[in-house]
Amino acid sequence: MIDAQSRAVLQSLIQRECHSLLHYVCESFPWISPSEQEALARLQQINQEEVEALAVLGRFLFKHRIVPAALGAYPMNFTTINYTALDHLLPLLIDNQKGRTGELQRDLAKIKDAEAREHVEQFLEMKRRHLQTLEGLAQNLKVAGQPA
Repeated sequence: MIDAQSRAVLQSLIQRECHSLLHYVCESFPWISPSEQEALARLQQINQEEVEALAVLGRFLFKHRIVPAALGAYPMNFTTINYTALDHLLPLLIDNQKGRTGELQRDLAKIKDAEAREHVEQFLEMKRRHLQTLEGLAQNLKVAGQPA
C-alpha cells in the first residue's frame, strides 16, 4: 500500500506534467522553417515519450486503487506562445525542462514507497535525456545559422 505522502506526490507530478510547456508547444503549432522540420519531429517524439511515461504512472496509481488528480487546464500564460517560432521556443523549453527536473528531484525526497520511487526515478531519467536532446536541438539551430 502506498503511503499518503507518496500518493500525493505522484498525483501532483502527473497533474503538473500533463500540462507541461512541452505538451502545450506540441499542440500549439509552432512556426517552423522548412529546415526545422526534423527538429519539430524530434520535439514531437519527446512529447510522445513523455505522454507514454505519464500513462505508465497513471496505470501504477490505478493498480493501487488511487485515482490521479483532476488535470485542469494549461497555465494561461502559455497562450502567449501560440504560433511562435521554434528558435524562440527552444530556450523556453530548455528552461522549463530544467525546472521540471529540479521539481522531480525534490519529489523523490518525499517518496517513501520503493516501487513509486522507482517509477519517479525512471521518469526523472527520461526528463534528463530530453533536456539533453532539447539542448542539442538548440545548438544545431545555432550552428545552422538560426538565432536559437
